Order: sequence, then structure tokens, then C-alpha cells
Amino acid sequence: MEYLIQNYAGYATLVHMPAEAKFIFSAPDHWTGQQSVFNAGNNTHWGVNIIVIGNAAGWCKYYDPELLETALGEACTSTLNSELYVAGRGGMTKEGQVSLYPTP
Repeated sequence: MEYLIQNYAGYATLVHMPAEAKFIFSAPDHWTGQQSVFNAGNNTHWGVNIIVIGNAAGWCKYYDPELLETALGEACTSTLNSELYVAGRGGMTKEGQVSLYPTP
């Protein structure tokens, strides 16, 4: 990650999902059609960052911060039973709260 941050001007971390959010991935064996031996419950023990690398024209054309915030907020509420933290609006994140960094 440090390499990307230092070498790409258009790098931005948009979302951080801490491990405490208990985000659940479908393990690779889920897609085989067989009973998954890994997806019996929450098996993630790491956080997830959603990053984007883009130039100014791409950000202007394809990135809608309000749309992302609305969709991510609804997903947090419906699947994680937690509110979305939006950086830059004051306050602090709570343990396990998904964070959105809307300004690249």
C-alpha cells in the first residue's frame, strides 16, 4: 500500500471495513456449488480497504460521493446493523464501524 500511496497521485482509500465489523466473504469453495466448509459463519479476521486509483477526469466522470454514501450506508444498516461513519463530519468512529472517506 505504501508503494501505491507514494507513487500514484490518484490513489485514494474510499472505504475501510475493520475486522470488528465482521464483514463476511464467500470463501472460494462457495462458488463450487458444494457445501462450503469455510462459510459456516464469520470467518474473517482482517479488515478490508476499498481503494481506487484514478486521474482527475475519471474521478469527475465516474465518482458520485453521494451515491456511494447512500448505498454504503444502506448496506451497513441492513447487513451489519451499524451506521456508516463518514470522515470529515466530526465525531469519532465506534469500534467495528465502517468508515467512508468521501473526498479523494
